[in-house]
Formats: sequence, structure tokens, C-alpha cells
Amino acid sequence: MLQKSPQTSKSKPRRRVASFVGWLVLVTVGVHLIRTFMVEGYYIPSSSMEPTFMGDPSSGDRVVVDKTTFSRHDPERWEIAVFRRPGEEGTFVKRIVGLPGDRVLIRNGDVYNHGALVAKPVELLDDLLIPVFDAREHGAQLSRFWRSRGGVSTGDDASIRIVPDGDGVAELTTADDVTDGYWRDGAWSGGCNPVGDLAIAVDVEPGDGVRSLELALTEDGGRVSVRATADAAAELWVSGRLAASIDDLRLRTGERRRIELTNVDDQVVLRVDGSVVATAAFPTGSRGAARGLRRSNGARVRWRGGAATLHDLRLRRDLHYTIAGLVGVASPCPVGEGEYFVLGDNSRNSCDSRDWGCVHRASLIGAPLLIVWPSTRLRLF
Repeated sequence: MLQKSPQTSKSKPRRRVASFVGWLVLVTVGVHLIRTFMVEGYYIPSSSMEPTFMGDPSSGDRVVVDKTTFSRHDPERWEIAVFRRPGEEGTFVKRIVGLPGDRVLIRNGDVYNHGALVAKPVELLDDLLIPVFDAREHGAQLSRFWRSRGGVSTGDDASIRIVPDGDGVAELTTADDVTDGYWRDGAWSGGCNPVGDLAIAVDVEPGDGVRSLELALTEDGGRVSVRATADAAAELWVSGRLAASIDDLRLRTGERRRIELTNVDDQVVLRVDGSVVATAAFPTGSRGAARGLRRSNGARVRWRGGAATLHDLRLRRDLHYTIAGLVGVASPCPVGEGEYFVLGDNSRNSCDSRDWGCVHRASLIGAPLLIVWPSTRLRLF
């Protein structure tokens, strides 16, 4: 028969100390193993990936990196990667735009592979597009970004009340060409490069006397628009051509509908109440061909009829890559076996593959999992 060893009053404290030390060792080893093989925390010191990650030498975003990501799957285009470069100190974070076997060229703000424009998958656009105006956050600065026609007023709930003028028209038009700027600490950081790949979205709540709503996007003078009325099917127009009719999009007094129009990478997508209802190609040769339009990049909301309320108006732009650098800008850069071409989201302030070429897979550490600080920027990737 087994018996417990007798314990004296002196042996109990010693056992407690030994147990505590044992647990401390286990926790220390566990933390070390987790940091070495699973996750690790980093901070963002530079602005090269803004606004995805806000950088500052002392107060940049704190990010948890999943070090198992690229052991579970091959790196994918548009994925963000954390890596080291041989012979250099520090850790880098960039977006993967070129894969093994590609021939990458940066042109007109976009990525080309073997001479063809690389279009971003529609399902990724919500994660990739950068806010230009969001009524929920920037409603107080409406007049800075939009010129208005008719009566326009903003509400505390991020709504915009529009009342047509004597001709029965109310309108919001971007005040200036959209550029590669972004929001930082509540202030607009103006860009210097025009961006024509845009997306506009709004919830419209018609009042009495509904006639029509038009959302339009302009890219270098070419135009994409959707026009909805009360009595007929809505129409999607691309560069003066009817691209689609949408029978289930009709405006009704007091009935709120969300309409989203996107023109990114020459892909036109129309969503209604969150669902894709029409797609079309934006022909590159049509830029500048629309009559009566100056060469510009912007957006317009035009309402005809009685008063209406616009909720959650948002205008976003695509990532825009500049041709500053030596690699993949004047001629295509071949991406070798096990290599990746990477770029910063804030292209005009990023040192990346345009400067020092491709990154080898062996240099990849992992992918961002979570922004943990500041708490106002908490985000799961």
C-alpha cells in the first residue's frame, strides 16, 4: 500500500517555493516558445504602410504577428508580410503584389504582370480601399470635400439632408480631384498624385416627390454612373454605354436603400443592399472621352425630386503606387522562384521592392494578426 510521505511544518513552505519556481520556469519557457514559433509583438516606426498601419518611432501601432502564417499556406498576392532583409537590421512590413514567375511593372498607379493589369478581387476591396470621406467620421468637414447645389445640411447621426433648388436638383460633387492622401490623427494628409480608381456608397431615404438618384464616378474624364428612379429599372452606364439594367432597384418614399458603385482596376461593380447586382469592364481607351467633363477624378451625387436624406455617405480610393525607384518602374521586374515583390501602401513614402528588389521566402517572418494598440485602432486581419 502506498502512503504519502509525512510533511513537517518546515517542508510545506519549501514545497510552495519549489512549486512557484517550477510554474515560473514553465511560463517563461512557454512564452519563449510562443514568441519563437507562433506569435510576436512589433511596433510600426515608419509611415510606409499608412493608413493601414500608423507609424511613429515612439508611438506607432503595436501589432501582433502570426509567425505560423506562411507555414500554413503560400504567400498570396495582396497579403501583408513581415520580414527581414539579409544584411540589414530591423523588421519590415509591406504588401505582397508580385509572386514567383511574375514580371512586375508599376504603371499609372497600378500593378501589371506580363503586361496585363492585375485586378484586385472584388471580395478584397473592402479591406484594401482607403477612406477619402466618411460621413460618420468627417461629416463636419463636408464642405471641404464636396461642393453642393441646393440645400444641404448635416445631422448628428451622420445623415445629410438635401433639398433641391428651384430647378428640382440637389447635388454633391467632390470639390477637388481625388489624390493619394489619407486621414491621420483626424486630419487629412493631402496627396500629390491623382487617383481615379474610386468607390462611392450611400444609403438613400427618399422623401415625397421621388424622381431620380444618380451616383457617378469620373476617372480621367471617363465616367461610370448608376441612375435609379421610382418607375423604371435602374441603369448602369459605363463611358456612355448602357452596361446593365437592374429591375429590383426602384426608389420608394421612406424606403431606405444602400447603393455602392465601384470602379477599381477597370472593374465596375454595383452593389445594392450589400449584394452585387451588376458588373462591367471600364475600357481604358474611354478615359477622357466623356463629353462635357473636364479631365478629373472625382464623384457626384445628384438627386431630383423632393427632399431626401443621405445616410452613411462614403467615398474611398484605391491603393496608388508611384514610379519612384529603380526596380519594376521603367521595365518589368522578373520575380524568381521563392521570391516576392512587395510594396508599401503609402507608396510615395515607402522604401520597398522598387528600391532593393524582391524578398525571398526564407526572409518572411509572418503576417499581421491584430493591431492591439492604440485601442482606438483595434483591428483583426
